[in-house]
Amino acid sequence: SYRRFLVDTPLATLLGEQTDVPSERDFGSFHMRYCVDDRLFAVGVIDILPHCLSSVYLFYDPEFAFLSPGVFSALTEIKWVQQHLDEHPQSELRYYYMGYMIPNCPKMRYKTQYKPSELLCEESCRWVPALEALEKLDKDRNIRRLS
Repeated sequence: SYRRFLVDTPLATLLGEQTDVPSERDFGSFHMRYCVDDRLFAVGVIDILPHCLSSVYLFYDPEFAFLSPGVFSALTEIKWVQQHLDEHPQSELRYYYMGYMIPNCPKMRYKTQYKPSELLCEESCRWVPALEALEKLDKDRNIRRLS
């Protein structure tokens, strides 16, 4: 259900100061709001974990599709991680995960445009450069080992 997937979370939310933007002490699931002239056009669901910001889902008003809200949210989330590291260089939170990648889903292929970009091989539990992994998957959709 919508509520189970995007609202309820198994993560224990630990909050520092109450602000619109998560801080270095905030862990859990959050909703990032994206507005133009005070009009909400997209909401990004993210998980902030001790080592990473993980992008879970984005939904947006189709009227604003021309703004490429997925690209905008990814760049905003990447910037958040970079600023976090600038402000807290000793932090373990230093990675950005774009979420699941379904190789045969054309809408998800945009994730390989961000560099460096890696996919986790479920067989070897090793990270593989995304373009290399996609080449293997394009040749054989049933391949299980990418590394």
